[in-house]
Amino acid sequence: MNRLYTTVLSLFAAARANNRRRHSCRRRARGCLGCLGFLALLLALSALLLFGLLRQAAAGAPPSEPLAVQLVIDNSNSMFDKGGVGADPEWLRMAAARLFIEYLGIDDSRFHPSCGLIFFGSEAHQVAPLTPLADSARRQALVDLLQQPTRLGWTDQDAALQLAQRGLADAPGRRAIILLTDGKPEWSDQPTPAEQAAALEQMARRGRQLGDAGITLFIILLAGPQTDADAEIAAVWQPMWQQMAAATPDGRFLVVRDAAELPAVYHDIVVALTDRQSHGAVVDATIAPDGLRQTVAVEPGLARLVLVVRKSHADTVVTIRPPHGTAVLPATGGQLEQIWTVDEPAAGDWLVTANGAGRLTVWKDF
Repeated sequence: MNRLYTTVLSLFAAARANNRRRHSCRRRARGCLGCLGFLALLLALSALLLFGLLRQAAAGAPPSEPLAVQLVIDNSNSMFDKGGVGADPEWLRMAAARLFIEYLGIDDSRFHPSCGLIFFGSEAHQVAPLTPLADSARRQALVDLLQQPTRLGWTDQDAALQLAQRGLADAPGRRAIILLTDGKPEWSDQPTPAEQAAALEQMARRGRQLGDAGITLFIILLAGPQTDADAEIAAVWQPMWQQMAAATPDGRFLVVRDAAELPAVYHDIVVALTDRQSHGAVVDATIAPDGLRQTVAVEPGLARLVLVVRKSHADTVVTIRPPHGTAVLPATGGQLEQIWTVDEPAAGDWLVTANGAGRLTVWKDF
């Protein structure tokens, strides 16, 4: 841009110098034509400068390429209740997936997002193909598929990743896979050393393939007593998962110690995928018997405010009010997850109230 501006100034100076050399007294008609030519040149150069400025402004516009995501969820036996030692007996992984789908769906105008669902255990199943999240009916159709997960035996992570990669092959724009698991790949009680080596090599190869295809990989390990007791997970598989994620653009390997933390992790992944900024959780409290009242500060000059609400009980009623005015309605959400979006929000203290039971979490993004 600086080079274009310098060129315009140079041409302008040259044109002025040329015009001064004209003998306006002796060749008045020719001098008038020169003035007109100089004016036309100046207008043309001004238009060129304006065009360059517009191009520069357009380059800073928000990204608008489509975004396609495969949610890959471990439903092996160990994820369910097993005498009190299951990794996620309350199915909080499904609550996190619901929040992800609802939150990603509000960005249809920017990213035209689509989402697919894969459940895996001994085998991998494409429960839902890539589905546009443009309207609430389609989002609800995906959410309904999360209601009754079934046990799927052992843990074949590579089969799940292969299925997810195949489902993204023809998707335009940015593509990502989010794989949640509670442990290492398993197919036998006593795998041979050769089988283990082959599994490691295949997973490393899968990470390279995803990276070559430009597909971002997030791997979330839901850790607990079972994973802590298996030395091979820390010594062998965690480094492998880190290597796989690092082989892909902006990939990440994340460790979660409690299934209750999964909604927050999935929230952060949406923020990363959509290039948003976040203040994190600005409300995270247990609702008192007489209700909850808490203010959230909103800075001046925000183009858009997003408040993502997670409730632990469906009958909890949440209201959000700007500094001056009536309560605003949520843009989308289900019984436990709700999302408020406000364009050009008023600066000041916004009031969040809740009546009901359990815990309330509100993330503030912009």
